[in-house]
Amino acid sequence: MKGFFYFPINIQKSDNQGVVKKCEAIVAAFRRYGCEADAFMLSDSGIEKNGTLWRVLDAKVQNNKFFFYLLFYRLIFKELVRKNEFKDYDFVYIRFTFLTFPFICFLDTIKRQNPAIRIIVEFPSFPYWTEAKDFPRKIIFGLDFFWRKKFSKLVDKTVTFTEHSEIFNIPTFAIGNGVAVEKIPFSEGFIPSYRGKLNLVAVGNLSFWHGYDRLLRGLAKFHSPQNIELKIIGKGSQLTHYQELTKKLVIESSVIFCGALHGKDLENAVSQAHLAIGSLAIHRNGLSQAAPLKHREYCAQGIPFILAGKDVDFQQDTPFVLYFPPDESDIDIEKLVDFYEHLLQIQPNYRKKMRAFAEENLDWSIKLKPIWDWLQV
Repeated sequence: MKGFFYFPINIQKSDNQGVVKKCEAIVAAFRRYGCEADAFMLSDSGIEKNGTLWRVLDAKVQNNKFFFYLLFYRLIFKELVRKNEFKDYDFVYIRFTFLTFPFICFLDTIKRQNPAIRIIVEFPSFPYWTEAKDFPRKIIFGLDFFWRKKFSKLVDKTVTFTEHSEIFNIPTFAIGNGVAVEKIPFSEGFIPSYRGKLNLVAVGNLSFWHGYDRLLRGLAKFHSPQNIELKIIGKGSQLTHYQELTKKLVIESSVIFCGALHGKDLENAVSQAHLAIGSLAIHRNGLSQAAPLKHREYCAQGIPFILAGKDVDFQQDTPFVLYFPPDESDIDIEKLVDFYEHLLQIQPNYRKKMRAFAEENLDWSIKLKPIWDWLQV
């Protein structure tokens, strides 16, 4: 079986590295099933096919929103369409960006060339239109309403990481996000010592939906902030805001901004944490549930974590996850301390159990199996 994969993600942008790893892991899982996969992604130089430059595309052109959203599919993949190469594929897997006329034409052309081909579209988040913060995106999201009916006739299945059973009347694989567990570092016997000082770590691109400001405000209200150390790892649009808020709340002695870390530096910083911080403000995107990659990475690393809202893979009674409501209330630090001390009592080997949970439930080879089985029918 042969598959065409397209992920409209620039593999060279530092902010995209988490998503890039995810996309590469999806393709790798299909290849382990025995699929012959052609994977297309963006780079600064153009379009990459299976890790090799396939078509040169100037960065200025990529950054032109008009071109990227309205003309991209018609112009970029015209070579494949012209050579009728889609007749050699059994299925197409595309990461969704926007519904536009050229995108619909692209899908329609694929179906005309190969009526038996199966088209799968992955929705990174849904409903996605709640994420539109700038005027151009609001316009594009508003116009995509006109293409949904045609879209639903061309697409066989959608993939989502929430619990929707269908999207635009198209049956959905609600699989939750996954990770390549074997690539995530893990030291089974190591648990950082705890002597009353709780080490917290928050890793991300520091966007407003991460909601770390809730944590900072809670830390300022905690009666013993000297017994908390919070490391914030990453860069992003909210970095300056978090730094200014930390200073305003006079908690600089408890908060360390590490910047972006990679490789061993990241591994070492995270491994010393007792608790990790998940997404605390998905409600700011109009969502009540989500499946952030960082939650799955924390689990595979064996680090208990907190989150707000609902995550499809971690039930409310999961012993190594502490839930908070998806609102603007301050995070109660006392609850974090009590939670971790209780976890140490009931599951002193929690790291091993978390890793096993990740291997059995969160690895991409498990997540994508229902899609692969469907393709075999």
